[in-house]
Amino acid sequence: MPDKKNNEMYASIISVVALLVSICAACFNCKQNDISKETEINQLRPYIGIHVGADNLIFEAGKPLSVRFEIVNHGQTPALHTKVKVVESWEIVSSFKTEHIVVGEHTQNGPIVFNGEEANQFGMKFISPEPLKKEFVEKVKKGKIYFVITGVVNYMDVFGIKRTTHFGFRLDYPKSSWEPVESENDID
Repeated sequence: MPDKKNNEMYASIISVVALLVSICAACFNCKQNDISKETEINQLRPYIGIHVGADNLIFEAGKPLSVRFEIVNHGQTPALHTKVKVVESWEIVSSFKTEHIVVGEHTQNGPIVFNGEEANQFGMKFISPEPLKKEFVEKVKKGKIYFVITGVVNYMDVFGIKRTTHFGFRLDYPKSSWEPVESENDID
């Protein structure tokens, strides 16, 4: 009889161990499903990038600043409810500090940024509300101040997740080109 008791005890222990292994396997499968879903979202989501063109740049005293942006979707799905906010500002350059002063703001609701060969970007022209002052333009040309445009693109992906991309560019006047401001550029 003692052998039957031992067998029943071993069977009970094996059953408990099997139950624990099954619970662990179920938890592992749940975690794998979460990782799989997260991977799918990251692979299929839209990725918005901003390019600022030197062409069509108007940076003259007495005229409003005019800059063209290309907002590009590098992702696999559309960016929905796209809203672009642009802030123009300038920085005083000194050996002791950099002072950031906002001189204007502009918000534009854009169309859906589509994925696809022909329709994955849209252009936006930013025109400042006020003409540029002569003193300001001269200071930028002489390198005494930097002219910076920063902004944010808010959008929603097809999974219903709200996303944000920040951007910032500094005007390199002699080259008439825009240099990225690394601290201002990110993708969520």
